[in-house]
Amino acid sequence: MGRVKDVHFEFINEMNQMVDVDYQFEEYLQSEDYVNEVNEVLEETKPKYSSSDVEQAISYAFNSIIVESDEVGKDVYGKLVHEKVIEYLNKIQ
Repeated sequence: MGRVKDVHFEFINEMNQMVDVDYQFEEYLQSEDYVNEVNEVLEETKPKYSSSDVEQAISYAFNSIIVESDEVGKDVYGKLVHEKVIEYLNKIQ
Protein backbone atom coordinates (compact mmCIF):
# COMPACT_ATOMS: atom_id res chain seq x y z
CA MET A 1 0.00 0.00 0.00
CA GLY A 2 2.95 2.37 0.68
CA ARG A 3 4.10 2.02 -2.93
CA VAL A 4 0.68 3.09 -4.24
CA LYS A 5 0.70 6.13 -1.96
CA ASP A 6 4.17 7.11 -3.24
CA VAL A 7 3.08 6.79 -6.86
CA HIS A 8 -0.11 8.70 -6.13
CA PHE A 9 1.88 11.43 -4.31
CA GLU A 10 4.34 11.71 -7.25
CA PHE A 11 1.43 11.93 -9.68
CA ILE A 12 -0.22 14.70 -7.65
CA ASN A 13 3.07 16.63 -7.49
CA GLU A 14 3.56 16.35 -11.26
CA MET A 15 -0.01 17.51 -11.89
CA ASN A 16 0.47 20.50 -9.57
CA GLN A 17 3.67 21.44 -11.39
CA MET A 18 1.90 21.20 -14.75
CA VAL A 19 -0.93 23.40 -13.49
CA ASP A 20 1.65 25.89 -12.17
CA VAL A 21 3.46 25.98 -15.53
CA ASP A 22 0.16 26.48 -17.35
CA TYR A 23 -0.77 29.27 -14.94
CA GLN A 24 2.61 30.96 -15.40
CA PHE A 25 2.29 30.69 -19.17
CA GLU A 26 -1.19 32.23 -19.09
CA GLU A 27 0.13 35.06 -16.92
CA TYR A 28 2.98 35.58 -19.38
CA LEU A 29 0.53 35.77 -22.30
CA GLN A 30 -1.26 38.59 -20.49
CA SER A 31 1.93 40.49 -19.63
CA GLU A 32 3.53 43.59 -21.16
CA ASP A 33 6.65 41.54 -21.93
CA TYR A 34 4.68 39.25 -24.22
CA VAL A 35 3.04 42.17 -26.00
CA ASN A 36 6.43 43.84 -26.49
CA GLU A 37 7.99 40.65 -27.85
CA VAL A 38 5.14 40.15 -30.31
CA ASN A 39 5.39 43.76 -31.44
CA GLU A 40 9.15 43.41 -31.99
CA VAL A 41 8.65 40.30 -34.12
CA LEU A 42 5.93 42.03 -36.14
CA GLU A 43 8.19 45.05 -36.65
CA GLU A 44 10.90 42.78 -38.08
CA THR A 45 8.48 41.35 -40.65
CA LYS A 46 7.58 44.72 -42.13
CA PRO A 47 9.25 45.54 -45.43
CA LYS A 48 12.14 47.91 -45.02
CA TYR A 49 11.39 49.74 -48.27
CA SER A 50 8.14 50.41 -50.08
CA SER A 51 7.53 49.33 -53.66
CA SER A 52 7.84 52.96 -54.66
CA ASP A 53 11.26 53.20 -52.99
CA VAL A 54 12.47 50.15 -54.89
CA GLU A 55 11.10 51.44 -58.20
CA GLN A 56 12.80 54.80 -57.65
CA ALA A 57 16.05 53.07 -56.73
CA ILE A 58 15.97 51.02 -59.93
CA SER A 59 15.21 54.10 -62.00
CA TYR A 60 18.04 55.95 -60.25
CA ALA A 61 20.43 53.09 -60.97
CA PHE A 62 19.68 52.92 -64.69
CA ASN A 63 19.82 56.71 -65.04
CA SER A 64 23.15 56.88 -63.17
CA ILE A 65 25.00 54.28 -65.24
CA ILE A 66 26.68 55.83 -68.25
CA VAL A 67 28.07 52.70 -69.95
CA GLU A 68 26.01 50.21 -71.94
CA SER A 69 25.75 46.57 -70.96
CA ASP A 70 27.34 45.61 -74.32
CA GLU A 71 30.46 47.56 -73.38
CA VAL A 72 31.11 45.93 -70.01
CA GLY A 73 29.17 42.66 -70.13
CA LYS A 74 26.06 41.52 -68.31
CA ASP A 75 27.83 40.56 -65.07
CA VAL A 76 29.59 43.90 -64.63
CA TYR A 77 26.50 45.83 -65.69
CA GLY A 78 24.37 43.87 -63.19
CA LYS A 79 26.85 44.67 -60.42
CA LEU A 80 26.75 48.35 -61.34
CA VAL A 81 22.95 48.37 -61.20
CA HIS A 82 23.00 46.54 -57.87
CA GLU A 83 25.53 49.00 -56.46
CA LYS A 84 23.47 52.01 -57.53
CA VAL A 85 20.23 50.54 -56.15
CA ILE A 86 21.88 49.97 -52.77
CA GLU A 87 23.40 53.46 -52.91
CA TYR A 88 19.95 55.00 -53.45
CA LEU A 89 18.26 52.94 -50.75
CA ASN A 90 20.98 53.80 -48.23
CA LYS A 91 20.46 57.49 -48.95
CA ILE A 92 16.74 57.39 -48.16
CA GLN A 93 17.14 55.44 -44.94
